[in-house]
Amino acid sequence: MPTPILGAETKVGSLIVSDARPVAPTPKTIDGNVSDWTGVPTRLAGMAIYSHGEYVYQDHIDDAWGADDGTDEKRVSQNAPLMAAEPRLYRPLEAFPQAAGDQFGAPTPPGALLGYGDTTANDVQRNAADIVEARVAGSSSTLDFLVRTTGMTDAARPAVLVLLDTKAGGTYHLARAMGGLTTGAEWALLFVDPTHAWVSHNGGAAAPFDATTAWNPSSYTNAVEISVVRAALPDLGDAVGVGIATGVPDPATHMLAAKAPAGAASDLINVAFRTEPARIWMDENQAFALHDGNIDRFLARVDLGGLTGGTTQTFQQRPGYYEHIYEDATTPVNTETMDGSYFQGAWQHYGVYLPVGYSPRAVLPATFWMHYRGGHANDAAAWEPGILRQFGDEAGAIVFTPSARGTSSWYTGRGMVDFQDVWRDARAHYSVDPNRIDLAGHSMGGWASYLLGLLFPDRWAASNPEDGLLVPGLWTGFSAPSDPQDGADIDAEFLAPLIGNARNLPYAILHGTVDELVPVGSAIKSGLLFQQAGFRYRLYLFHTYEHYSAPIWDDWRDIVRYMRSFTLSPDPAHVTYTISPALDHAVSTVSVPKGVDLGYVFNRAYWASGLQTRAPGIAPSNLGTIDAVTYGRGVEDVLAIPEAGALAQPEVYTMTGQRWLPLSFEQPANKFRASLTNLSAATLDLGRMGLATASRITGVVTTDGPTRLLLAGHWAASAPAVTLAGAGSGSSFSFGASGLTLNLIPAGTPVTVTIG
Repeated sequence: MPTPILGAETKVGSLIVSDARPVAPTPKTIDGNVSDWTGVPTRLAGMAIYSHGEYVYQDHIDDAWGADDGTDEKRVSQNAPLMAAEPRLYRPLEAFPQAAGDQFGAPTPPGALLGYGDTTANDVQRNAADIVEARVAGSSSTLDFLVRTTGMTDAARPAVLVLLDTKAGGTYHLARAMGGLTTGAEWALLFVDPTHAWVSHNGGAAAPFDATTAWNPSSYTNAVEISVVRAALPDLGDAVGVGIATGVPDPATHMLAAKAPAGAASDLINVAFRTEPARIWMDENQAFALHDGNIDRFLARVDLGGLTGGTTQTFQQRPGYYEHIYEDATTPVNTETMDGSYFQGAWQHYGVYLPVGYSPRAVLPATFWMHYRGGHANDAAAWEPGILRQFGDEAGAIVFTPSARGTSSWYTGRGMVDFQDVWRDARAHYSVDPNRIDLAGHSMGGWASYLLGLLFPDRWAASNPEDGLLVPGLWTGFSAPSDPQDGADIDAEFLAPLIGNARNLPYAILHGTVDELVPVGSAIKSGLLFQQAGFRYRLYLFHTYEHYSAPIWDDWRDIVRYMRSFTLSPDPAHVTYTISPALDHAVSTVSVPKGVDLGYVFNRAYWASGLQTRAPGIAPSNLGTIDAVTYGRGVEDVLAIPEAGALAQPEVYTMTGQRWLPLSFEQPANKFRASLTNLSAATLDLGRMGLATASRITGVVTTDGPTRLLLAGHWAASAPAVTLAGAGSGSSFSFGASGLTLNLIPAGTPVTVTIG
């Protein structure tokens, strides 16, 4: 049973690697164009495989923090015996200092931990040196390297250090401007720009070195290509230890600039071929190694014969936590000009936790857990391990933890881009049951649990806002926020009018009664809205919790049990969906670069789509709603009845809510009814509604104005007869490739549509 507050660190996953059929490597042209590097990466940070004759390593995102100043290394060393004796002390001793470094819904406390490293490089320099991928290739005559970074620009390019350990034994010291390392590698090669490269052999003085290089900062390529003639490195054997690291060039010396904190040995700021423990910023091992001036434990043993022979491997993931990397070079929200935020370029990340007993052949449920303001993808793994163990291991589910870039985007603009990217990428890479995906999140992530649940109710089986709210910003109850955050349009982004979209989506609302940032009145009002609508929900009020208590306590068992009791019905009998052009506009234009409009339109759910408001404009009051019922598979009549409980886990809380009690079942019939309010257009998918076009279909449509209703389907025979009883003058119908279009003019009574 979990012990609240205490918690062991999250186990990082590992790979089962198998050899596959070799694939002949492509010759490398050193021109900055990376298309001739054809190896397929794992997309898993800290992992490397051979592919197409390349040794391909995927690095962590935004881990270019350089050397520790000694403070963190001392603390970790002092705490190590305690954590060895009681691993659950990890949370109070190591996780909490990390969490304090996030904004965490408030400004970062002075002196709080961000990365473990303490480089003096600025954000632009760090991004330029932030390795996202490192590759080694070779031919009979050359040894080739590719380094890609997250944010290289014309004005900021990294220096690249390559270490080559060709034989056992030996200890050498590199000059500070060459990396300041103590190493067993005989060769140290420093590449600073296309005209300056240096070599140190066996720790000797740096000398100019002849190599072919190319830097390409354009179009998010962010590549450094290097080719070294093997004859210049006479000690190379069949295998070699390879190290790759980056730093900031010194324009005066054309070597490494001094960017280390006082007391640290090395000015390098990012090192490849590392594994790291699960932390908010994945740089603990790197920071301590650079402080001590020795990165030899990160050298990768590369089989040079395997490179020329086209060695290729496949892999399977074992249970544990992974930082999954993906690239989206097309979205207009990408930027490599820092604005004080992280993760702004084309390379993005999300967390993946694979539960105990995971098999890639099994189709598993999943939870998407959305981070708080100031956080990012690694937060749950680093300091809320109970989320992964309870939503993951105990529920037998995969847990995905997306980032919303900018850390305070409130999942609009670039944050919505990231969520949509992760939704596609995660479901493409992992075997997930589409009808058993839950949504959860804390604080800003709680807002996301409302926003994404109400915009996409047909994606989720259940949703769990934790200390969340129905409008972005700091709240004063069920009223306008006192401090709108990050340029939000608080009227357009007010979600209460969309509560009807949750007709088929149960909500588990968690809130502390002494929450100082999001007063409990917000959660109580949310529960009241669900109650009045007759929907399923639970409201968990924790009577000693303030805003941060839930993640600090890290116990979610009763909520997990409740959420896992539901399965998504992809084609429910009763669908309600409200659209808001104002919200569409806000999600498309808030938290994006100036002048960008992402053009999002949220106008579909289940078997209803193509919704358009009749009234023009983006006033928050301009809402359109469809409320429709299909009888194609029968309709269950339910009664919403109260439920209550408490103390299903150790904390002091009460639960109130509402559940559905089945009363009767109306047998299937080939009919439907639909009510359209302020909608000029809508589409109903007859097949998904369970309605057969081969038989007579009857529908009753109520609309408050002219409406174009497309009944999407296929009629095999000639067009059947259609009547529109009760329709106003000017109403019409027509058959087309997509189905039957009804142009309805209301005449004060519902229109009865008969087809066939």
